[in-house]
Amino acid sequence: MKSANKNLKIYPSFKNMFLTILSAYVVIVLACILISLLTNYLQNGVVGFSTLDYILIGILTAITIFFIFFTKYRAYYLLTPNGLVVQKYTKKVFYPYKDVVYIDDIRSRKEKKVYLYFVKGSEAILSSDKQNQLLSQMLLRCENTLTRVDFLKKFPNKNLSDKKVRKR
Repeated sequence: MKSANKNLKIYPSFKNMFLTILSAYVVIVLACILISLLTNYLQNGVVGFSTLDYILIGILTAITIFFIFFTKYRAYYLLTPNGLVVQKYTKKVFYPYKDVVYIDDIRSRKEKKVYLYFVKGSEAILSSDKQNQLLSQMLLRCENTLTRVDFLKKFPNKNLSDKKVRKR
């Protein structure tokens, strides 16, 4: 394991990012197809596609391919000595280690995401990498974290379990 004092760049799992982008693409294309079929039927009384529909689907496909490649090279986590820098496309967000109150490692290992909770009660969900190196480094570098019980006492409204609780 690397030292906590050095910068470490970690790339999120490409498989998870790819599946997210691909699922969004499928939903958008299906919505465009249904809307196109409905408008063609209502306006012309004909079920079918026009040339414009094929052009639109081609443009959406090109944009999706661009985002897949752009995400592969422009999404990463940089662990610095003072905090975590999350780079998504052109935006950078800095999370200081001292502000992290709790890391839900049980849920993080189960869902392949890293769940961070902060002093002010906010939370961040980060896509994990293949080796879960981000989670292990965050557990190593964040020294002000509370235990699960202490965190739930301090923030009773936070639901840490992924199971739905039935209210009676």
